[in-house]
Order: sequence, then structure tokens, then C-alpha cells
Amino acid sequence: MGLLTTSTLANCLLLTASIAQAATSDPTQQLGGNSPWFPGPDVNDIPYEVPDGCSVDMAAFVSRHASRYPDPGAYNGWVALAEKIQAAQFTATGDYSFISSWKPVLRNPAVEISDISIGGYKELYDMGVVYRWRYPDFYTENTPFSVFANQYPAAPRVVNSARLFARGYLGPNSTYGDVYVLKSNVPASIANSLAPSDSCPTYDDNGGGDNLTTWNNLYLPAVTKRINSHIHGNLTFTNSDVTNFPYLCGFETQITGHRSPWCNIFTDDELRKYEYAQDLRYYYGSGPGSGKNYTLMQPVLNAIVQRLVDGPNKTYVNSNGQSWTPGPLIPMFTNDGQINQLVSEIGVFDQQKPLPSTKIPDDQIYIASHYVTMRGTINFERLTCSNQKYVRITLNDAVYPVPSCQNGPGKSCPLESYAALIAQKSQSQGSFVQTCGLTNSTAAAAKTNTATFLVDNALSWDVNVCFGDLEIEGGKKLGSKLGGTKFVKCDTTIWEDQVHLFDAAKAFSPTKEIHYVVANAGISTKDEVFEFNSNISCPGPSITPTNSNAENRPQKPDLKTIDVNLNGVLYTTKLCLHHFIKQNGQTPSQQQEDTFLILIGSGAAFLDVAQTPQYEATKWAVRGIMHSLRWITHFHGSRVNVISP
Repeated sequence: MGLLTTSTLANCLLLTASIAQAATSDPTQQLGGNSPWFPGPDVNDIPYEVPDGCSVDMAAFVSRHASRYPDPGAYNGWVALAEKIQAAQFTATGDYSFISSWKPVLRNPAVEISDISIGGYKELYDMGVVYRWRYPDFYTENTPFSVFANQYPAAPRVVNSARLFARGYLGPNSTYGDVYVLKSNVPASIANSLAPSDSCPTYDDNGGGDNLTTWNNLYLPAVTKRINSHIHGNLTFTNSDVTNFPYLCGFETQITGHRSPWCNIFTDDELRKYEYAQDLRYYYGSGPGSGKNYTLMQPVLNAIVQRLVDGPNKTYVNSNGQSWTPGPLIPMFTNDGQINQLVSEIGVFDQQKPLPSTKIPDDQIYIASHYVTMRGTINFERLTCSNQKYVRITLNDAVYPVPSCQNGPGKSCPLESYAALIAQKSQSQGSFVQTCGLTNSTAAAAKTNTATFLVDNALSWDVNVCFGDLEIEGGKKLGSKLGGTKFVKCDTTIWEDQVHLFDAAKAFSPTKEIHYVVANAGISTKDEVFEFNSNISCPGPSITPTNSNAENRPQKPDLKTIDVNLNGVLYTTKLCLHHFIKQNGQTPSQQQEDTFLILIGSGAAFLDVAQTPQYEATKWAVRGIMHSLRWITHFHGSRVNVISP
């Protein structure tokens, strides 16, 4: 699937009193959360193939986003490291010779930072294809397909992962894929998103805390000393520098498609120690050793189990009263913290003893590199074996049994027993509201300890829409039918009306900001530009003669179409960009909210349409606006596009 093929080098490094050998295994598979995706090792000696006599009739997976470019903080660290290297006078040979000319591999940081990398594209397309192969009966061509994605506030990488997976899964028919983007930081999303911890005030990921610090202080100094012994001159790496080398190994490899030279710096033993540092980071940050942090994906787990119990043909009634029958595959995408919380709760690590901070235990099965890699995936399969239902869990395609429930085929767990186990866990741990110390008023949104987004695809997620139109009665009627909306009378050809509409939208927004603008106003009327004002007959059917005036002269045409379809759109565009730049500033940042201007085009912007010169001219003009703006809005952190129904 998404594993990058790398070559292995075994260069000998001469030390003062011993020989240290570069990693002979694949270093990218020992980097914890910094590893590109790879199939997990069969640590439980259970074949991946579906057990004989069984079939999979339903599956659900929760996946981390795929391989990505570094976040701003990490990239700034890369830049600082490069500057430190370039400012020094030194020599280095062998595996270290690349250091003198090394620089960060990003080609366009302003665009690339925090988003999915090229290696991530491949992981996701491959993932979609493999899931289609794996469960060939789960999808019928040209039918709707749903994917759920956490709206990670800092970057679009989770949503983009869902989109890319859908393209790989659906192929040319990817337009049938719907990505349901779940907010995690609004009242409606409490205990009802793919990142519930975002709405939990008591959640605090300490990144491994004192346990990680203790371990780093034990193993890093010797590694740093060994590496510095190969550098001759005034360049001296610190422990902080050195702990980033494996990070660079993983990221550079999946960004470029070639094994990074940083992968040759750590020995096998040192890589295992780095990997254990990643284990401690996740175990004590958001895993079993993090207090109640690891319980916060319980609402999602409860929802998954309920769907498995209901089966693949269950029809649900949405909050809008419409019925919905979801497909047998439930794809969900989120972030590494949520993957770690969920994997700590599903039962497969229930017998893992607390990880010590001074040594690597011999009986360790909780290894972050085996499940929280980029595109790390927790997969639940509902098995039908002789009319009995079972649950089988895989982590990165390796089977993991639940120690207390593995009496089914292939060490699977009877579905009824697994549902009871998870229900008991949920009850003993307390509700999400209790764990997070939410107030009664806030907790009202979390009516149960089970997320509902998997059975209700009509949730509003607190989206507020302000819309304007000339038709007052119809606008008010539509507004009364839809929740979270506000109607404002507006003639889009009048500047002052549009100013008022934007001001009303800003006032209506809970955040007092505007994030998405759709320039939807448009008309197509009888085009007087194409009328011939004369009693003289005109050849051909294209030109429409009208009554002549006394002097048989052409009359001034009505250009209302130009006013609405072009001038009004330009007014909307100017006001939109004014508010976006005022909110976001003039340079993009990872902290800003997404802002997006959507222009409405038409097939007339691409094709010849007879007798409508005004309409066609305006739709070509809308395309022109988009082509001009897309070179500007990007640098303000906003997006612009045109859709042509």
C-alpha cells in the first residue's frame, strides 16, 4: 500500500573503542508518529486473511491523516538547524558528508506547510484502492459514498485525506463521494465529533511529561556524543538537535520519495530507543498512562459498536426527518491524538503494563510505530461465521486480539460480547460530560455518551447562513424553514444594500466573522442587445426584430443582466475580500479560519450560446475574476473558485 520502498545502507562507523553500525532495518518503520505508513508486523502470529468459513459483511475504520509536510514549528526548527550548519566550519565524511550541504527539502513552504505531502497522496490513493479490493461487495458503482473527517482547525490535511481516499476508492466516479466534515469545537459537537477532546476543558496532552524527559536524559547524551565524534570543527549538535534527526528521516523520505540521508545517522539500537521515546510520548500523553485522556474517544467507539450491532442494512431517520441507509464501509479520518486515544480504549492493550521510563520492557506490545504512523489505521471488521457475528480488529493491517475476548475464529471476539465489554468500559469510566467537567448548560448538547454523526448525516454543526434577495416573502419563508439562517432584503446591484448584507452577516455570526461567501445572484432575461429595432426584415432566425421608432434608430438596451451578473459580483468580491483580509491579516497563518469565495459561473462561460451576449459575457467575466483573484487571495490565506452548473 503506502509503504515507500527504501534501500538499506550498512556503513561501518569507526569509534574510539567499538564499532557502531548504521541501521540495517528500515529506519522509517521505527519512528512512531513520524513514520510513513507501512503494514504493521504480525506481532500476535495471527494471519491477516479472513478466517475460513467467515465473511466480512461490514467494516469501519478510523485513520490518521496521511503523510504530510511539517507544521510551522517543526519547519522553523529545520531552518534553524540549517542555519546553524551553514554558519559552522567543519568537515564530515561517510554517512555524515551530506550535512555540510543539507537544507530543508520543502520547495514552496508557504503552500506546503502542514498539508498532505506527495507521499501522503500516494498513501491515500493506495488506501482507497486496497479497501475497494479488500471488500469488493461493499460498493456499487455510481451510488453515494460517505466519508467522515475531523475539521482540524490548524490545517486542511484531515479533510484532504478523506477526499484523496475517496478518489482512490471511487476512481473516476469520485463525485459520488460525500465528505462529512465534523467540527469539534462548537457546542453541537460535544461528544459528537471525531475529535471529542477538542471540546473537553480538562483534556491536557503533556506529550509524555516526566516519563519522556527521564528517558531522553538517559539515552540521548550517548547518541549525541557519538554523532559529534564524527564532526570535526566547530559544529556541535545538542540533544535537541539529535532527537530531530529521526524526525527528518521520516519526513524527508516521504516528501521526496527517496530515503533521507538522516536515516543513516542512528544505529539500530539508537533507533529502538528513539522509538521507545515515541511510545512514552503517546502512552503518557493521550494513552493508557494519561489519566482519563484516553477515554475521550469513547463516544465514537460506542457509535462504531452500535453500527456494527445494527448491521449493514439498517435504515436511520435523520434529524431532518429523512431516512438514510449508510453503506457497509464506515471511513473516518482524524489526527494522531485521537487515534492514540481510541486504540487505548478498544481493548487490545488492556493487559499492557505501565511503560517504565528507565528501560524498554521485554513484554511490550504497545508500540506507537505499529498503529499511529502517518495514515495509521484502526480497522473493525464484522465477521459472519456460521450465522454468528464476531468483531476482528486490525492495526495497520495486523490482527490484534482483545485479550479477554478472543474465542472466535482467528481470535476474533463475538460481537455481542465485544459490545458488552465496551458498554462496561463506558459505564465504569463515566460519561464524557463527567470526565470533562462540563456545566449543565453546556452538557445539554451531549445527551448520550454515544456520537450520533454515524447515524445522522443531517447534523448542522452550528453553521450560520445569512442570505439576501429582493423577494421578501420568499426569503422570509425560506429562512423560517431552515435553522441557523437570517434573511436580509438586498438588491445586489446596489452597493449600499450589499454593505448592509455583509454587516448583517457579521453581526449574525457567533464569532463575528465571515468565512464563506457565495456570489449566487444571477439573471438571464430577454437580451435587448440582440434585438433589431427596425421594420426592415432581417435574414436568418437569430436576430429578433422589434417595433421601430419614428426615426428607425436603435434603442438603448436594458443592461440589467450586466448589472446583476457582473457589477453585483464585483461588489460582492470587494466586500468579501475586505472582510477576509480584515479578519486574517495580509499573510496566511495556521491559526486563521478557512475563508473561501465561491463564484457562480455557467456552461455559457465555456460554450457558444446564441442570442445571449450579456449573459455569456458576464459568465466569461466571472471566470476572469476567479483567474485574476486566485493569484492574490492565496497570499492572504483565502481561497477562491468558480463552479459552473
